Amino acid sequence: MMKPNRDFYCLKEIIGYCDKIQKILSKFNSNYEIFLNSLEYQYSISFCIFQIGECCNSLSDEFKNTHTHVEWRVIIGMRNIIVHDYGNVDLKKVWNTAIYDIPELKNNCEEML
Repeated sequence: MMKPNRDFYCLKEIIGYCDKIQKILSKFNSNYEIFLNSLEYQYSISFCIFQIGECCNSLSDEFKNTHTHVEWRVIIGMRNIIVHDYGNVDLKKVWNTAIYDIPELKNNCEEML
């Protein structure tokens, strides 16, 4: 069962950051070569993924245990890598997350609302 205030707010925030990632990708025409060569692009996407991880970490355990089809621990783990080990972030993983995982996460969150 979703706790109306915190979980609802977190899902809305996650969706908002997913939208921001999609806008950033559009701004750069979803170009991987530009991504590899642009710190602005890399940092913008990484920051949004970091924020999504923060929001997922703030969801109640009850909510996450009810919605096990989403890999909450993987999302939070990605956040931890970005925050604590940025020099070793695999840009290909960040890219794949933005291109493939974020749209799926957004759809899942919208369905959970």
